[in-house]
Amino acid sequence: MDYIKYFSEINKFIMDSKNGYYYKAEYKLKWRTIVIKYINLLTDKNMDSDLYNQATDLLYRLFNLLFEATNGRIFISNNIFKDINNDEVNLYNLILNRYFRNYEDVMTERLLLNCVDICLISKRFVLWPIYLFCEKIKDLGKLDSLCDIAKSIYKKYYKEFKKNNTNQLFLEYLMYDIVIIGYLNDNLKKIIDYYYYSNSVIDKEEAFESLAYIALSFENKQFFMYVYVDGNSRRVNINDEIKKEYDSIGINK
Repeated sequence: MDYIKYFSEINKFIMDSKNGYYYKAEYKLKWRTIVIKYINLLTDKNMDSDLYNQATDLLYRLFNLLFEATNGRIFISNNIFKDINNDEVNLYNLILNRYFRNYEDVMTERLLLNCVDICLISKRFVLWPIYLFCEKIKDLGKLDSLCDIAKSIYKKYYKEFKKNNTNQLFLEYLMYDIVIIGYLNDNLKKIIDYYYYSNSVIDKEEAFESLAYIALSFENKQFFMYVYVDGNSRRVNINDEIKKEYDSIGINK
């Protein structure tokens, strides 16, 4: 099979899709067949190892296109991933597994920024990409390194934010990602002190609420309890919904 030819074809498909070529009634069903074919091709077990990394990068670009299509006029569909008989979390995890098959440290910053990109594409914070990524980094014993890289990126863009008031959304999503890294690396207190209350790009009430809802996404009640008590000690105005959540698990506090 001429994979290079297909790689060129997939690149063109991605660019054409972004330009709205497939947002037409005539492609309402055809795009699904095309995408399924490309996913199968890019994950072909018979592919030569020399093309493996290139195929993985292309698969990630295709994933980003599909994710962007859930919020944009790219394909005519009510449920992009269901239409291709795939789940976005499973597909993303497959891509990460491919990257971690021959993982190199130089990929850390890039994959971290990819997690932020997914949030920017979806226009909301998406927790599972950073969590899946951190779990794999943790298995390699490199969470400290990931944390240092994340802090360095934040520091760089925070300077620009203070100077020109730019990149706020990028920094906000990165800040949430750093909290997940800190939580998994048992470094939550320093992370919260620095990013949420000293060098945050949003006010402390909004920062607290975001952090509380992130904490509630985990099964670890102590995470949420710590966030609540810490926020309360900082005299944050806590909304009734979060107070109720606190009271509901207060028996075990």
